[in-house]
Amino acid sequence: MPMRPKHQCNYSRCKNLTYERYCEEHKNVDKKLYDKHRPEHHNMYNSTRYKRERLAFLSEHPICECEECVRLGRLWPATRIDHKIAHKGDYDLFWDWDNWQAMTEQCHNKKTGREEAWGKGKKK
Repeated sequence: MPMRPKHQCNYSRCKNLTYERYCEEHKNVDKKLYDKHRPEHHNMYNSTRYKRERLAFLSEHPICECEECVRLGRLWPATRIDHKIAHKGDYDLFWDWDNWQAMTEQCHNKKTGREEAWGKGKKK
């Protein structure tokens, strides 16, 4: 089966050809740029403790607890943990289970999108 042709690297002004998004020289640039704009406290989500506590919380709260699902009586399985009050790096608020709610990925993304848009002065 023939391979697709190589294309120009997506890095600005790079003329290297590649099968991927970026050439070998620039293949890590996407992650570096993404991480550069992420707040430091996002590292807490990658900790062993968070992964363990997240699983424990979801085992005790297996159904989505968002306002919409509760109001409509939906019984969708939760896969995400949401902070009711954004912790913004506050260590105690981050780990406070009373500040956590189980949500589906869809509900969590919808809530987070609304909160981020609201913080930028947009109303959704």
